[in-house]
Amino acid sequence: MVSLFSVFLFSILLVGLTYGSASKNATDFAVQKFLDRMEKAIRSENKDDVARLFSPSFILYECDKTTDKKAIVDRLANLSASSLYKFYEMSSLDNDDTIRFEAFVQDHGKTIMDAELVLNKKEQRLDSGRQLRCQKQQSDSGASYEAAKYFERFIKLVQHKELEKLNEAFVPDFVLTGCGRTLSREDIVEYLLNLPTGPSGAMYFPVRFAEADGNLLRMNVAVEVGPHLINADFILLRDGQMLENGIAHECKLRF
Repeated sequence: MVSLFSVFLFSILLVGLTYGSASKNATDFAVQKFLDRMEKAIRSENKDDVARLFSPSFILYECDKTTDKKAIVDRLANLSASSLYKFYEMSSLDNDDTIRFEAFVQDHGKTIMDAELVLNKKEQRLDSGRQLRCQKQQSDSGASYEAAKYFERFIKLVQHKELEKLNEAFVPDFVLTGCGRTLSREDIVEYLLNLPTGPSGAMYFPVRFAEADGNLLRMNVAVEVGPHLINADFILLRDGQMLENGIAHECKLRF
């Protein structure tokens, strides 16, 4: 039986991974509130609501072209009925009158754009945007599917408390480094198996980028586990379906 002290210890370890982000800051809250409003406007299919999200002079600098406000509004207001956009904010920086933030957009689990956006704080509209990953850097669809299926199986192992199989999802010497901490396979497995039930213990692993390299699958993933949001790179050994290592770049608490 896992001791209460052990549960407490590993909770402290993962909280420590946030490297000083003891709570979600005001800038993150402002960005998330705007993104929630954006999702709602897009789903309403109301062109005026979508237009209010962008400044008149808004420009999106895509990899091979620039797109103005009218084109963006037309694109977003005329999505397929089957589209289900979800926006994930990964980092933000307060610049007095504006907030510059990085976010990625998924549709049915597939990342369709990574972008750096500038939010006008007073007007609550986007002033500009820049696509971060161009065609040569886009995920291979087969690799993204393979990565998504791995994490789908991973979540089920955690939910069913499959200790042995969960250990087998990592190489024995797996470590997750970054944000001021190093966590072993044992640290992570024990933490996951002691997550509470319900929303506070929910897990999501949206894959931002995936690329196959022989027997290796290189991935960038937004790890959402309980209150923790971590942007991390992982390497998956494809033949054994085991994570070889991980490096966390951004760590924060969502609530």
